[in-house]
Amino acid sequence: MNNMLSLCGVVLNCFLAPDFKDSKSGEVIKGRYKCQMLCDTVLKNGEQRKEMINLSYDDRQLFEGLAGHVVAVPVGAYSSGRTIGYYMTGNEVEDLGKFAGED
Repeated sequence: MNNMLSLCGVVLNCFLAPDFKDSKSGEVIKGRYKCQMLCDTVLKNGEQRKEMINLSYDDRQLFEGLAGHVVAVPVGAYSSGRTIGYYMTGNEVEDLGKFAGED
């Protein structure tokens, strides 16, 4: 995986989000697949905070069988207020192995 930014974390859950109606146009938008990942964020004081990151994707099989595994995903990032959001930049997931837990 040769990407400028990779998001690494433990895959917790994957699901298909329900369809929804666009509030402005009234158009029904198909739900997308979502992956919930638990990631570490390093704070200014060096401590680590666990954060759940949600990624949308289109290929149902992309994260299949990876629940409980540590993965690396190529992403892009954007700012939304005081938080950072992430989006997948490709259809590639690198399996780094089964999560062994904290020491």
